[in-house]
Amino acid sequence: MKTTAICKAVVCTGLFLCTASAVAEVRIRDNFEYVVGREQLGKAAVFAANGGWGYVKSNPDAARACGYIYTTNTIPGYGGAFPGTNSSRVLAMEFLPRSMNCLVGTNWYQTDAYLQKGGESAPQSTIPGNAWYQYWIYINNYGAQQTQWGDTKWLYPCIDGAGTCSGNNVSFLYMLSQNSMNPYLSTTSGANAYSRFEGSGAMFAPGHPEPGGWKLGHNTSPGTGLLQANQWILVKINIDISGSQGSYREWHKTVGGSFVQVANWVGGVTAGFVWPLSGLNPSRSVGQKSLKLGTTWNNTDGWLYLDDFVIATSEADLPAYSGSGTPPPPPPPPPPPAVLPAPTNLR
Repeated sequence: MKTTAICKAVVCTGLFLCTASAVAEVRIRDNFEYVVGREQLGKAAVFAANGGWGYVKSNPDAARACGYIYTTNTIPGYGGAFPGTNSSRVLAMEFLPRSMNCLVGTNWYQTDAYLQKGGESAPQSTIPGNAWYQYWIYINNYGAQQTQWGDTKWLYPCIDGAGTCSGNNVSFLYMLSQNSMNPYLSTTSGANAYSRFEGSGAMFAPGHPEPGGWKLGHNTSPGTGLLQANQWILVKINIDISGSQGSYREWHKTVGGSFVQVANWVGGVTAGFVWPLSGLNPSRSVGQKSLKLGTTWNNTDGWLYLDDFVIATSEADLPAYSGSGTPPPPPPPPPPPAVLPAPTNLR
């Protein structure tokens, strides 16, 4: 079992009736240390039981997914250790709209493959209003797995958890693209990619009229933010929609390196940038009922691998990694609590 939920405390009444607090600091942590085959049927049950996911859309269960989601212990062309916690397996995501001929319009090919946390019946706080995301990502560009990018929806939350999110329930889209958008409009080619962010109601006033001031990318310096193929990169993201103004910040780290901040968009603080949230469903301050990891990959094929995917309510709850890419060992467990005598005055 690789999903983790941490309760803050145990609350005891005067009658010694103790209940665990419902506040979970880590909403999901999946190391993918379980077997899901590429061609396996019934994947959703395995991802739910072992990783805490609510749903998976993947071939062969869903033919229209136009992609495969599974776990693996090998990556074509890669022979090193995996960077996650005592990791022997990783998540594989194959997005194959072109090779599977998934036409959705004239000369337009698109996938609909994803893992989903939560849903319409999930608690409002499933994805925190102030959420921290972290994961290792590997873009493969080797042999038969030659990744080419279209604009790709990567993190796709929904405030009310609806399957097709719309209206004031769409808070943001976090995408991967070959164009970094505002402010630098950096471009790349081949298997490399940039992060791209679109917040509902967000606006960078000095932004370029095309692509539009709401389409944001790395902004700390022109040379940061590129996700290069064939290497593991640890991505850490903070998206806060819990207050009156939203914010999006991001950091990258290679194995053995240190975190470098690549994006710093804070509404009302970053020069020329505002992200008023009054137009969204007010429940967004508590959180969002669902999040899809992956969804649409357009016109080209791609192969991504992930390790140690985490969503938490604070940065302190994210795993930290030493220079080798392996987290330091945990501290020894605390001593057991003293045993209290049984009460004698219960009625």
